[in-house]
Amino acid sequence: MRHVVAPDPLVLPMIALGLLFVILWRGRVCVLGVLPVAFGLMLWFQTTRPEVLIAENGSLVGINRENGRALSRERGSGFVARVWLENDGDGADQAGAAARWQAAEAGIAFADFPGGARLWHISGKRARAEFSVCAENDVVIFNTDGALPAGGCTAYTPRDLRSTGALALTFANGTPLIETSAARSGWRLWTGENPSGSP
Repeated sequence: MRHVVAPDPLVLPMIALGLLFVILWRGRVCVLGVLPVAFGLMLWFQTTRPEVLIAENGSLVGINRENGRALSRERGSGFVARVWLENDGDGADQAGAAARWQAAEAGIAFADFPGGARLWHISGKRARAEFSVCAENDVVIFNTDGALPAGGCTAYTPRDLRSTGALALTFANGTPLIETSAARSGWRLWTGENPSGSP
């Protein structure tokens, strides 16, 4: 058994349709089915995972590193951690992935990114009380609601994440580019008010 990165949504349908064409079509034209299969495999090999993943309640943060995704906590949010690691094609368990996060103590975990950006994960009320100031380029994730720190950083609390859902971040020249699960999945009948106002 080998772990593989989860492909983009288009990849598997494209491979399946191409193989069906090869199997079901008669004559030399069936060879054309190899094209979507090859294209789907090429897309799969080029699949990239977000640099940072943030759980929808702020309880867990995962950073993609050279040796695999580093998790901010070794316990808690086990289902989310397992899904992230599986989609990365990573065979580590949560404790092993948490050991990759070098700077974490007393509920405060942080990681540096190129360009001077720093990502913080603040767990618990005591750690939140101690964390009062942040830099402008910082991104701070709290797992409790409360007052935001001074300094003009980008901060997310469980209250914020209830409207956005889980977050995926990539850093471009030190600036965080944020994608929300709400924007990625779009509006559904069961997600509440339609933000776009369209039917």
